[in-house]
Amino acid sequence: MRFIINRDFLQSIPVACVLIGLVLGFLGGYWVLDASNRLSVNLAEQFHNNEGDQPAEIPETQAYALLNADRERNELLQQRRNGIIAAGAGLVLLGVGWFSYDIVHSRLSTQ
Repeated sequence: MRFIINRDFLQSIPVACVLIGLVLGFLGGYWVLDASNRLSVNLAEQFHNNEGDQPAEIPETQAYALLNADRERNELLQQRRNGIIAAGAGLVLLGVGWFSYDIVHSRLSTQ
């Protein structure tokens, strides 16, 4: 017994992979850009970049503000890492979809 897959279904799988890859790539790029823009105005990120310019002791209220900014900085760094991973996975999925689209169309055109 031979299992035959419908041609239309077989052609739609690579197209779906390409579309999902594009969406994932753009979404990951947006996450990276959003996190980078929000990091540029983060107080803790500025403190980490200019560590030598800051005094050794800071007031307690500023220390709490810096603590909260540092928590937000860690979340933004994680968001940026996840965005890079998502964009990379989207590009891989785009490539796999494109390659399989070429394979499916070359096989269907020879039949």
